Amino acid sequence: MEIPESVTVIGQNAFYGCSSLTEIEIPDSVTDIGDFAFYGCSSLTEIDLPYGLTGISNNMFMLCSLSEIEIPDSVTVIGQYAFFGCGRLTSIKIPNSVLTIEDRAFGNCLRLAKVYYAGTAEEWSKITIGQYNEALTDALIIHKGEADPIENWDWSVEDGVLTIKCEGRMPDWRDTVIMPWSDQKDEITKVVISEGTEYIGNYSFFYFKNLTSVVMPDSLTEIGKHAFAYCENLAEVTIPDSVTVIGDSAFYSCSRLTEIEISKSMTVIG
Repeated sequence: MEIPESVTVIGQNAFYGCSSLTEIEIPDSVTDIGDFAFYGCSSLTEIDLPYGLTGISNNMFMLCSLSEIEIPDSVTVIGQYAFFGCGRLTSIKIPNSVLTIEDRAFGNCLRLAKVYYAGTAEEWSKITIGQYNEALTDALIIHKGEADPIENWDWSVEDGVLTIKCEGRMPDWRDTVIMPWSDQKDEITKVVISEGTEYIGNYSFFYFKNLTSVVMPDSLTEIGKHAFAYCENLAEVTIPDSVTVIGDSAFYSCSRLTEIEISKSMTVIG
């Protein structure tokens, strides 16, 4: 669907519940889009927002299927429930013009992993972020000028073995976020992490119930929180002497794990 350039306003509920709408072109002449405008457009996977838009209204994209979106730098407010329940949203670009993100704007965005922010860490800290936006605040925030660490690694699964190749730190995840290998987690019985990896991210292998063994590199220095929690069949782990920090509940409820050797260099066990 293409909206003509004569249009300046898209009203409230304009496309409410249009579950078959897959794409829409909005001209830059549009400066105002009303509440619930695209609510429940469950087939809408991408959209380019007009550059004159001043705000993301309440419930604007609630329950849509967007995988990524870029907020134009004319926007100052992201309204409540704006992206609530966008379960396929994995990344978002937010300009430093945004001053306020209201309650639940990103509630239940369970796959949101990366936020590209066009300002500094100090500017990000000054944004007023409302309640129940943990999906946003717990995501990886990549500030202006920073490299994307998630692009510095690769992984593959073959014959039940998950091999991770990484230089530096693996990304953090959340217990409610779908890790990139999550769809194959039931077939994974072994994890091999390559030399060069320094950090295993939070929740990386959370509830991998068929995982039985892990190979860690000598370059590893830290294991994130809940990294192997609820791996109920994990029976074999050798932690390198290089590891100095094990995060909170890293091996929580690993009921078959009978012994772990802790090096003398360890300083923190969560």
